[in-house]
Amino acid sequence: MVLTSKKEWIAIVEWLKLRFVSINWNDSQIRSLYEDYKNIDPEHIWGAVQLCYQNNTDFMSSAKLMSVVRDIQAIPKTSDKALTMGEVMRANKGGLLDYLKASGYESFAHAVFDAKMKRLRSGGALKCETTHWDLEAPYTEQKEAWLQEFSPEWTIEFLEQKRDKKILEEENANG
Repeated sequence: MVLTSKKEWIAIVEWLKLRFVSINWNDSQIRSLYEDYKNIDPEHIWGAVQLCYQNNTDFMSSAKLMSVVRDIQAIPKTSDKALTMGEVMRANKGGLLDYLKASGYESFAHAVFDAKMKRLRSGGALKCETTHWDLEAPYTEQKEAWLQEFSPEWTIEFLEQKRDKKILEEENANG
């Protein structure tokens, strides 16, 4: 079963060529490599090229790309479908807000940053994640750089407004 179309593969190759000088594949090589990648979810391929780019990979090759793709494929997928903000709020009924407030976080991004720092400090970094962070500096000092790498921020105020708006919409819909 083909997951990555030829058109998608060409887009990936063009993206790679623009960012990595070591990628100088000719048409024959591109067609041959397509056979290696056509049965792979394009999200995994795009995720791999983005990680390599974000991690300043000096030399990119097909072998390097395939290695990172395999690492991404090894990460268990919890669901094929991401929940919408409304679905999260209905299912959670403020649980995320309660957790963020109880833990002293200013945003969802802050909580994810903290979890990442704990993982990095313990030596449990994932193969595919950035590790250039100052493990001792507080979030406030690294927030701007973190928000360049991670989104969405989802501040407590934003989540409260979304919750309140959703509650009001549901009340109005129910009469």
